[in-house]
Amino acid sequence: MINPRTLGAVCACLLAFLVAPTNAVTTFYDTQSGYLGALGGSSSTTYNFDELDAGTLIASGDTLNGATFSYSLSGPDNPSILVDNYFNTTSPSNYLGTNDSSGAFVGGDSFTVTFDHTMRAIGLYVISADLILASDFTITTNNGQSVSNTASVDVSLADGEAYFIGLIEDDYSLGFNSITLSSLDAGYIFNVDNITVSQVPLPGAVWLLISGILGLAGFSRYSISRA
Repeated sequence: MINPRTLGAVCACLLAFLVAPTNAVTTFYDTQSGYLGALGGSSSTTYNFDELDAGTLIASGDTLNGATFSYSLSGPDNPSILVDNYFNTTSPSNYLGTNDSSGAFVGGDSFTVTFDHTMRAIGLYVISADLILASDFTITTNNGQSVSNTASVDVSLADGEAYFIGLIEDDYSLGFNSITLSSLDAGYIFNVDNITVSQVPLPGAVWLLISGILGLAGFSRYSISRA
């Protein structure tokens, strides 16, 4: 008969082995095509805000499809994040701006997004008609990974340029639950769109292992009851 404690210890070791990737590395991206290509067939979620009406306010603490936004923006009257469609963007037709006079975030603004699942990848666009330099924007995860924009434009729009910032974490133990987008305190305005995240996957082998655990546990209970 299998000792339940021994079975549990063995299964825990196997689970850790199966979930932990080999040669783990954090990879950074400045093009959306490269980022999505690296994700391959991994399940992802994109927040493009097109399902909301332009003019919708997202208050600090509001949750959209498992993503909770929190922030304190600079400017008079404590501006709020606003879903808008006045400027051009990377996917028709909405993006995140603010309800202040510019309709956009200003240099020095930041916001945090907390997810209801553990993520391994984050990518988004920042869009501006102003001069943007490398490292004007930074994404930082709650586990300390960070990536900044390059000076390379990913998409040129009629009224601005879109810069992509992304990272993929292959060490699933460093999966993150929240990210903060921060900006250098300088004289520019910007908008944000297409926030794409991907969860830490549970490999198919883990499901087989769990099934095996349940089967063995059931067999062990059956053997004890028959003894």
